[in-house]
Amino acid sequence: MKNSLTEYRPSFFDRPIFAVVVSTTLLFTLLLILYFIDFVPGLTGLNIRIYSGMQGGGYSATVEKLGVIAGRKNGKITNHPTQGSLENLKLLSESGDMNSFAMAQNGLPIPEGLELVTRLSKSETVFFLGRNAGSIKTLAGLRGKHIGIGPEGSGAAHFARKFHATMHLDALQVSLTNHSLEEQMQLLKTGGLDLAILVFTENAEIIEQAILRDGLQFATFRQGDSFAKRLPFLRTSSIREGYFDPIRNIPDTDKPVLKLDTMVLCKKGTRRSQIIGLLSAIQELQPDLINFNNTIPNLTGVAYTQAAKDYFANQGPEVYDRYAPRLMDFMPLGNLVQILMAISVFFNLLNVANRFLLWRLDANRVDIESGVHALFGRAITAEEIAVAQLHAGHATDKVRAVLDALIDRLARLGVKCRKQSLSLLVPMGKEQAYRYQEEIINRMLSAMKAYRQKME
Repeated sequence: MKNSLTEYRPSFFDRPIFAVVVSTTLLFTLLLILYFIDFVPGLTGLNIRIYSGMQGGGYSATVEKLGVIAGRKNGKITNHPTQGSLENLKLLSESGDMNSFAMAQNGLPIPEGLELVTRLSKSETVFFLGRNAGSIKTLAGLRGKHIGIGPEGSGAAHFARKFHATMHLDALQVSLTNHSLEEQMQLLKTGGLDLAILVFTENAEIIEQAILRDGLQFATFRQGDSFAKRLPFLRTSSIREGYFDPIRNIPDTDKPVLKLDTMVLCKKGTRRSQIIGLLSAIQELQPDLINFNNTIPNLTGVAYTQAAKDYFANQGPEVYDRYAPRLMDFMPLGNLVQILMAISVFFNLLNVANRFLLWRLDANRVDIESGVHALFGRAITAEEIAVAQLHAGHATDKVRAVLDALIDRLARLGVKCRKQSLSLLVPMGKEQAYRYQEEIINRMLSAMKAYRQKME
């Protein structure tokens, strides 16, 4: 014989498996937080390689300094010396390593697939070094000169050949030859070369030694602005009087020079965290980096990466880049904001839906109560129905059917109210409104059932 009571069957939310699922989800979420969140911002996730340039050159020295800065913050920047900018670009373009970067001077042909990370605020200067180069003031002073232009593949060699072609130096019988940096300096001392074209920062060790120790001079051109018009990647500037040696006053006057921007490039698809980490290290080395990139026009012809644009626009790393750099690698800030907005919209819609359901529950309950009031001919409470004597006109099949229908509707409404109050889609704390409705329904249902028993 079957039990008259319905067998209790626990819902999924009452079963142990639900507790296991919730515990596993919370543990996984905790592990994700520990992995993605850097509670103490640093450069822990930074591990990159930079193709720099000739050992002892300005690029190589800069990367070495960046490596020291990164090391202090638990990051790693590896210096990869090369023969110059052109080799840097080739290595970066052909490399399958997405954690590689390259330094290169402006004015070089940039391979497809590379993006600009930054321009260093310390631009490079084009030096025409020689034993008597100080006497050269115009382009005509280069007539018949034998000029060394560095090793093939270097940025200096590329600039020299482009400068030679653009300014038509062949008409001056200027000859260009490739030499290593050491060979060039030795040939300048012995007279084997009249001039050497070097592209370095003004405070590079090799430049200071050549001028102060070896007594070399550098040419200056009054037509510098004209050069910059023909070669847009050039800018004009000056080296101030006494810059190299204020005691001996070297140089003895302000000297006009040509400037080239130094670019740091990466491949498209390079992780955002690596770009932001590198920019943070460079900014520590060059505090005016952000101002330089925001105010000096970009004449490189290469577009900034999105990470770099965000960095400069925000005046540094955003809070997500500082505390969750790995999260930003596969979920950019724009996408994260959209997800957060979608979550916010979802919960707002849940709140609206919850209010709509509460309104419908209350409206149905009031409609049932109106039917009860019509049955008794007046507004009557649940407590009054429970103790009321059977009305003489209610002892009919028609009234019993009406009352049964009202009880059935109210019972089904109570079940629906209970189900909704237990739903996970009900916002936290809002279930109390359903419990209040359920309490009213149960009181009325109990009173109506007690009155129905009196009809038997």
